[in-house]
Amino acid sequence: MHPPQRACFIFGIGQQQAVGKARRRNGNEAGLPYPQNSGRKAVITTNHSKDTTMKKTVLILGTLAALSLLAACGGQNSSAASAAPAPETAQAAASALSPEEAVKEREKLMKSFKEDVGTMGKMVKGETPYDAAAFQAAADSLAANADKPWEHYTPESANEESEAKPEVWSKPDEFKQAVETFTTAAAALKTAAASGKLDDVKKPFGEVGRSCKACHDTFRAD
Repeated sequence: MHPPQRACFIFGIGQQQAVGKARRRNGNEAGLPYPQNSGRKAVITTNHSKDTTMKKTVLILGTLAALSLLAACGGQNSSAASAAPAPETAQAAASALSPEEAVKEREKLMKSFKEDVGTMGKMVKGETPYDAAAFQAAADSLAANADKPWEHYTPESANEESEAKPEVWSKPDEFKQAVETFTTAAAALKTAAASGKLDDVKKPFGEVGRSCKACHDTFRAD
């Protein structure tokens, strides 16, 4: 093989000969002049241009990759932040309601509890045929709403006419514990319903009923 400089020189001569032949074919022998070794210079210049272009391309690709990574991280962070609303948001929304509206909102949710428990209770008692899909839908609804009414027991609504006893506000720790017992039981019932078997839901359904009764005995006026 020829040394690099020798190869470039030979390539330059070849270029000059090829250009000369082309001029003779075109009848333009007095065409553009080509200085000696111009082909060699062209090769060196071209190689230098390619190296520069390659460096610029690598730099641009590296920059784009870094920007894409930062954008992905930022997108994940913003998605996580939007998917997990702060507890203060729900509290602020509840506080924005008037005392009368707070009472209506919690009573509406309690009504949905009664409907869901009633649907499941009839199946458990054998009053209606067991429908796994319908039972699952009621269990899902109960679990989804289980933690929603309690934020509407605001201090401002304590004097409003409702079924809530004064103990809701005078015994907040006990009330909170009763709520946690109920929400835990509702979640367990939802999980059990996924099996689609009546025998699997009887016990957790009973736990939901007991948690409701315990809360009503202490915190609800008949």
